[in-house]
Amino acid sequence: MDTFRAAEALVEIFARVGVSRKMLTDQGAQFTYKLMGEITRLLSMRQLVTTPFHPQCNGLVERGPSQILWELWAKEQETPEIRTTYQYVVDLRNKLESACQTAMKELSKASARAKRYHDRKAKIRVFSLGNKVLLLLSDDQNKLLVRWKGPYEVIEKVGLNDYRIKFPIGPKLLHGNLLKFYTDREKVGESQGNSSRGPQHSGEHNVSVGAVIDMEEEGPDTGSPLFPTDGGKETYKDVLLSPELDRTHQKELDLLLQRFDKVLIERPGRTDLIEHEIRLIDDNPVRQSMYPTPFAMRETVEKEVNELLEMGLIEPSQSPYSSPVVMVRKPDGGNRFCVDFRKLNQLK
Repeated sequence: MDTFRAAEALVEIFARVGVSRKMLTDQGAQFTYKLMGEITRLLSMRQLVTTPFHPQCNGLVERGPSQILWELWAKEQETPEIRTTYQYVVDLRNKLESACQTAMKELSKASARAKRYHDRKAKIRVFSLGNKVLLLLSDDQNKLLVRWKGPYEVIEKVGLNDYRIKFPIGPKLLHGNLLKFYTDREKVGESQGNSSRGPQHSGEHNVSVGAVIDMEEEGPDTGSPLFPTDGGKETYKDVLLSPELDRTHQKELDLLLQRFDKVLIERPGRTDLIEHEIRLIDDNPVRQSMYPTPFAMRETVEKEVNELLEMGLIEPSQSPYSSPVVMVRKPDGGNRFCVDFRKLNQLK
């Protein structure tokens, strides 16, 4: 065997099993030639040679390659370590296919679990022709926010979950996830047995907003007085009169206060002599989500709502308009129950 064939055989072995840090050979000319030294230098491998007249070391060198050659020439059963390049590629391909099939099965299982988790609260939405729906669109002022707009009319059902919606500029095809039912206020009032009202003009709405938290069911409405019977701790007697007034004027003012004693109470009253109408420039209802209520303020909010219900100043409502409740701290440390009507006031 000359040096070139020995070098080709070593490169083929290194390509399959990798380059070793040391290589032990005998002192044959094919291994001590300059070409072999250049190969070991390029591969950063240290070359060792056997010692003359030392058969123990020489036997280690000749036993391995000769045994391999004998098995190959005799065509005996090959061990897993002795394989051709083609057989290695075939085995690698089979392993990759098996791993790919296992990965696809596990991916299908994971996808099914993810779908069940994602659809655990999903509901089927079915709309009929002529239904009024709200559409989830980008906000006019902030494109990063979305809000429900409408109502719009369903004019056609396309496929299983797609619907064609009537727009002023023409019909559009939208998915059912972007739609939800819209209930007219007049229909809600009729379903509750409220008295029917005449048609309203475009841009005119009677708006009543209330916030009820964990409200318990109430009995039948027996009516409430215009002024509460329990006026609270303060009455007209707590009104301070100016010391600069003489006795005659103080007596006249005291009689006047007694005449309107039902007004001068701590708890406010109400009147049914007039109704207030809010004229809006847009027919789209203003719907805002409730602000998160701190845990420490929930009891205060419930107390305020219950008091307003008892006094008859608010009532449960199914109006499409909704504004959030805000608790404002007073200078004396108390809380003021307010409603955020800023977005509604922008449409007046």
